[in-house]
Amino acid sequence: MNHGFPVCAMKRVALVLMLVSISSRGEELRGANVRRQDWRQLRLGALSMIRIRWQMDAIRLVGEMSDAGLLKQILRDAETVGLKVLYSPGETGPLPLSPAARLEAHSAAEALALRKRGIKGAIYVPAEAREQLPQGDWVWTVESHFDRDKVDDDRDQHFGKLTEGKPLTVRSWGLDLSEDTPACRIIPNDPEDAGEMVMNALDYFAEHKLSWFADFFAPGWLIQDFASYEPTVIFGPWLCGKPDVRRGMGEVVQYALWDIKEGELVAVGPSGAPVSAPGAVTILYGTQIEKGMKVWSLDSGGTRREARIISNVPGQINFVIPEETKTGKLSLVLDPGGHKAHIEIRKVVPAVWTRSSNAQGEAVSSRRDGRLILHGSGMHGAGGAELIWQGRVFPALKVQREPGTEWNDEIHFAGDLEVKGEAVLRIGNAVSNAFVLP
Repeated sequence: MNHGFPVCAMKRVALVLMLVSISSRGEELRGANVRRQDWRQLRLGALSMIRIRWQMDAIRLVGEMSDAGLLKQILRDAETVGLKVLYSPGETGPLPLSPAARLEAHSAAEALALRKRGIKGAIYVPAEAREQLPQGDWVWTVESHFDRDKVDDDRDQHFGKLTEGKPLTVRSWGLDLSEDTPACRIIPNDPEDAGEMVMNALDYFAEHKLSWFADFFAPGWLIQDFASYEPTVIFGPWLCGKPDVRRGMGEVVQYALWDIKEGELVAVGPSGAPVSAPGAVTILYGTQIEKGMKVWSLDSGGTRREARIISNVPGQINFVIPEETKTGKLSLVLDPGGHKAHIEIRKVVPAVWTRSSNAQGEAVSSRRDGRLILHGSGMHGAGGAELIWQGRVFPALKVQREPGTEWNDEIHFAGDLEVKGEAVLRIGNAVSNAFVLP
């Protein structure tokens, strides 16, 4: 996985009726749009990547959902990893039985039809339909394109006033390089300026507490492919109307969600996300890293400690978060040089090692004493581990430190566990990367 810091990011970076009974007031969602042709990509692995690696908390299904079976699978797996799913059932499509679901209507007529079907909770509706609807639990949605909303004053004029009294969601926004349109031609040629334009929009959304969905979780938009989920980058040659799966705003958005500041190194925990745990393997990336360097940590309690180095090559240091580290923000400093990074420390960050280098694919497992053992990190001393597979829950027998190591963990299950395919590990509310059991 390329964790190099891009130039463009451096400017900042009912049964049926019980469905969505909660209001979305106060719920600030940050997510990605998923096109209809990509819905079947939304298996556990992809949803896990969106939630953990990208640190998003929602997806939006673009189009009208009529496939009840597919919807059930997406909602089940999204709920497993902690994602919300905004979708439109139209006037007659399937209604959810999952707390992960959020409902969208494309028109006032669809919104009223959903009310007649008994939906009592919030419904997301285009803002232009607000004059056609009675008072109620509505969340207005708008689209934002850079040819119209290039700077904050444009955004204020377009939809700022809609925030008065009603929640507002930007249902679609982003850099569209796929067609030669005004929205594409207005993107600055300088990648640093283009990245800053994206960051200005994200800062505006955050300042006004707006939910947003970026276009699209698809190759050539936010990601380069559905195998590696590598983010697109804005630096390098690109032309409007001549799409390149490598070019887009993906890395800018990802690093913004990771809260990486200008000039910082990139730190990721064992699941490939900017979170780690005491005693867990953690990786520091950056062009400033050279062989022989040390890593010092400063935790939320103000204690400074030297981290144990596992390996160190130019551009990367693998190290262990000191066991005594307190939860909260942890500052990391390279010695010599003083270059900095930060990472969030939680009590437990479950991660299962895989045979690939990007925390995907077949799990590293073994058998000993009649047990199936998964190997990972970030779980030392944790109890209550569970394997989640197709909505079914399989309790672990125990979690322990792997014999002979100071940073690897073992998760023990009964040897007769018959599970094949994608699964995740859950400890409390914390969920691991998705992995495959052969």
